[in-house]
Amino acid sequence: MDDLKQATYQRWLEGQLATRDLAMERSEIVSQFVSTFPEASLPDIKVIDDEIRSALYKTHKRFEIDDFILCKCKKVTQNTIKKNLERAKTLDELKLCTTAGTGCGKCIPDLESLLAGIKPKALRWHGEAHSVWGERVQASLDLWNKRISKYPPLKVKRFDQGQVVMQVEGSLTSDQEWDLSMELSDYLAEGFPEPLVVFLDFAHS
Repeated sequence: MDDLKQATYQRWLEGQLATRDLAMERSEIVSQFVSTFPEASLPDIKVIDDEIRSALYKTHKRFEIDDFILCKCKKVTQNTIKKNLERAKTLDELKLCTTAGTGCGKCIPDLESLLAGIKPKALRWHGEAHSVWGERVQASLDLWNKRISKYPPLKVKRFDQGQVVMQVEGSLTSDQEWDLSMELSDYLAEGFPEPLVVFLDFAHS
């Protein structure tokens, strides 16, 4: 990434992190970055994603702020949730007591973290386990592998908050790599609640 692009991307990212809700998932910012800078290369996106991951990790201190609105949909503060933690032993009970997590579901990982007494670790995306989404992406890839012969076979290596690492069973030129990433993004645009961010991992590079 050259210095001018890096400075431009960095200013954009600082603006996003300064104005957005601390609890938002990084995949939303990455998707917005890709939309704002369609010319960004995969290495550029990876650098930005790493910076977002680092910045959002620091926001975990929000769990120390009682009046922080943890559930935006229902306007439920963290203090309300904490007061119900003892009598609500499960996620369903906590949702019933507080109404938190009954809207879009994005706060569910944080509710689970508070219930478990651990730092937040996002295990779900749009209300379902990563493993479920990984299987859905793989099912789509199985069809892709049957229909598209100009690229090596693909396999889901990891799914994390709307970001998919695809293992490529072969090698590609840099132009082919870019074309594949764009075609995959378009192919996976349907059937998922929001656009997926695709990264390629070469098994034999």
